Amino acid sequence: MLLSFPQVLSSTLEFLEAAIHVVLHARRLYPPHIFGDAQIYGVAVKACRSPAVIRYVRSVLEPLRPALEAMTIESVSLLVVNPDVPGEPLERIVFRVRPTIDLLLGLRSGTPHRDLTAPITLASLETEFKATLLRLQTIGPTEFSAPDRSDCTFVVAADLTTEAFRKLQQAKPGEVVAPLGDMWIPGGSEVPDLQAIKESRPVGLVAFKTVDASLLTIETFAEDYTRAPR
Repeated sequence: MLLSFPQVLSSTLEFLEAAIHVVLHARRLYPPHIFGDAQIYGVAVKACRSPAVIRYVRSVLEPLRPALEAMTIESVSLLVVNPDVPGEPLERIVFRVRPTIDLLLGLRSGTPHRDLTAPITLASLETEFKATLLRLQTIGPTEFSAPDRSDCTFVVAADLTTEAFRKLQQAKPGEVVAPLGDMWIPGGSEVPDLQAIKESRPVGLVAFKTVDASLLTIETFAEDYTRAPR
């Protein structure tokens, strides 16, 4: 059975939650005993068992659905930061979400989101997500300058598209910017200006995998702010 656009979004959010837990384990941001065994898409993965971490990740992802529907989100990322130097990024795992031409044409034609259908089955989409999770499980010193980040902290963040960010900046105090809602606030000191950092020094880039979900593509890659490009 082919998937509707809302089903693609639900599957994407499910994948993002699993992927963030996999990265937390692979980069050793928490001790191994904090993680338990889980399974998704028929593959064994590690998931953090800390209720606080589970709540935090979901608190970021769950409100994103309206913005994903409107394509006002450019990416979701896990940013690893230096705990001793506020605002200093060390590395970032990025899940860049982009609309395909089929989705853009459907939206421009006025077709309601719920009536948009992706020419892809759930089994095919889950196979794509599975391959990405398997790749993320193996990330380590080959891709990054540090073997792990056991002494660091992290932030899960969503980046708006340029147009959506412009609307947010121009909004009056207290004004709700549809379809962003009232959840969007400027990043604090824990979310540094990554663009300025990239312009000031070389950044290592590692591509992992791109998932073609027919109406969306999800490109997964990493940025290492402590390693120069190869």
